[in-house]
Amino acid sequence: MKKTIMTIITMPFTTLPIALITNDFYVGIVLSVLASYGMYMLWDAFFDEKKTESKGNC
Repeated sequence: MKKTIMTIITMPFTTLPIALITNDFYVGIVLSVLASYGMYMLWDAFFDEKKTESKGNC
């Protein structure tokens, strides 16, 4: 759930620069969706790393 919330929070910060750079609706949509997927994967790795740090290995 945290990953989804963080992805939604960061979407405007990735979509706005893409829209300003491309100036093309369809290319902007495709790149925004890909950026959202990439941000979700980034948050997934971030929260997964936090989870494994707290467990600790012997």
